[in-house]
Amino acid sequence: MAFLVYQQFTSNAKGAYGWNQAIKAEADAFKVFAIDDTKAKPLREAGFGTVLSHVRDGIARGTGTVVTLANSKENLVMLKEKASANYSFNKGTSTQSYPSSMMGSIALLRQSFLDAQWYKQKPAEEGVNLSMEAWNNNHGLATNI
Repeated sequence: MAFLVYQQFTSNAKGAYGWNQAIKAEADAFKVFAIDDTKAKPLREAGFGTVLSHVRDGIARGTGTVVTLANSKENLVMLKEKASANYSFNKGTSTQSYPSSMMGSIALLRQSFLDAQWYKQKPAEEGVNLSMEAWNNNHGLATNI
């Protein structure tokens, strides 16, 4: 008995994004940050006053934001919107079959670094790639893996 395995090599994401859904360099934590005092209170009680928050999805996870743990409005606790570039070896919610291993995750990260270098030249055949633009814009930020 043979099984047909469908491999998805293009992204389902709507818009001008890269080919792999695990590369989410365009994700910005400051855009989705919301106060959650049930999570902040234990951290305050442990002596923390400020944290770096990021979206925990994908291999390239976009930018993190620095916020205080005060129980106030979002616009009053945010100290820096784009404070870090975040990466993981876990592809998160991507429905694509690649990468399926740690080595594949590392290979995808490495290839994305090379693709971003190439994309800086603004190749006409590529058009707009919002994932690579965000990757390059995030390059100067502190890196968290």
